[in-house]
Amino acid sequence: MDGGPGILCSRASYTENLGCPVTLRAARGGGRGVFDHLSAGRWWDRGLQLVDGCAPVTAGCAHCWAATLARRFPRSRMYVDPRASTWTGRVTFNRTALDRPMRCRRPQAWALWNDLCHPGVTDSDFLATWQMMTRSPRHVFILLTKRPERLEALHRRYCLVWPGHIWPGTSISTQRDADRNLPFLAGIPSAVKVISYEPALGPWQAGSSCLGLVLGHGLPWIIAGGETGGGARPADPEWFRHVRDSCIALGLPFFFKGWGSWAPVASADLSDRVLAQLATCEHPSGAVSYRVGNRKFRSLDGRKWDQCPASPGRAEDF
Repeated sequence: MDGGPGILCSRASYTENLGCPVTLRAARGGGRGVFDHLSAGRWWDRGLQLVDGCAPVTAGCAHCWAATLARRFPRSRMYVDPRASTWTGRVTFNRTALDRPMRCRRPQAWALWNDLCHPGVTDSDFLATWQMMTRSPRHVFILLTKRPERLEALHRRYCLVWPGHIWPGTSISTQRDADRNLPFLAGIPSAVKVISYEPALGPWQAGSSCLGLVLGHGLPWIIAGGETGGGARPADPEWFRHVRDSCIALGLPFFFKGWGSWAPVASADLSDRVLAQLATCEHPSGAVSYRVGNRKFRSLDGRKWDQCPASPGRAEDF
């Protein structure tokens, strides 16, 4: 099953076993375009901010990095409560940004921000985005949402046909999020489905959750990571180990973005003197995490996990 660093199985074996026309690849630097920043902990190459503003949906939204960032800019004050760094719920769609991918010649992986499935984004705005994406097959578009129920509803309402370079996805932080969101994602017939387990706030039985997606239609790509920033909540290392092991068992690509603001001692490459000054958290599993702040640690059990799928029809770009 394990084909070496970053590769879990070949295109042929995956297609034969699951009927999914997707290859798996590891991170490759060198400026070749799509997914060129995986080794730096980024699962996208460029962000496309089509939506200003958002609204909290789950516990994972409590310390939203986008809301914290938006608070710094005067033009964003209508969208963020400055006293709490939380979204006000007001959103605006930026149609002027739609042409950016079409003007970009180098193939890139675009992450669409903020949530394109927010109820304040009209069907017309969504369809304008869809038209742009279908006309730009040299890129990969990752449409991540905390509202997959609306994404599935749009898919059914407009009979959307999902080309191989448009990847829907959803964010989860707990098993409860997974139980709610993943059935909607399973209803979308895309070649790749992105599951962002970030910030991880509780255990997730990834094996049982992903099995339905694998046996249905599409390859789940699992992205996992801890919470960052002020008030970050620590994640038990055993949560990430379970998800990684489930991905290995199912032959799925696993991308570990990083520990966030809390890291176990084995992954925090710091001296004993520095560690002695940091706050600690002991997890039910017995593991101990240290409050490492903005230091970026990405090693999980001695290695980095930078796996990702390749878009069907674009394998020559990887």
